[in-house]
Amino acid sequence: MRSKEKALDYRYFPEPDMPPLVISDETMKRLNDQTLEIPHEVIKKMKEEYGFNKEYINALIGDKEMLDYFLALVEEKFDPKISAKWLVGPIAAWMKENFKPVSQLPATSDQFKEFLKIAQE
Repeated sequence: MRSKEKALDYRYFPEPDMPPLVISDETMKRLNDQTLEIPHEVIKKMKEEYGFNKEYINALIGDKEMLDYFLALVEEKFDPKISAKWLVGPIAAWMKENFKPVSQLPATSDQFKEFLKIAQE
């Protein structure tokens, strides 16, 4: 077999069974206007500001809904370490066991926040 050394050797061509992807200007503008937090920045913040280890970080960034829930708690001035401890531990275990996202916890958001207040004290 001969080796392929350059891109031309692969002879790229459009997939005949797939139509071309056309993205409207409106969609492009909407996507460009969205502000996205780069994962690297989130990871850096979790390491430096919160002192999280890689297991906590991976558990939180591995699920966008869980990350958003955690960031909302931190924004409301809940202790990041206590919040992460409960989200990554028992909450994540419950979610995995029951195949449910964090939005479907049996406790409401207010109930969980009240629990975290007690845990912080």
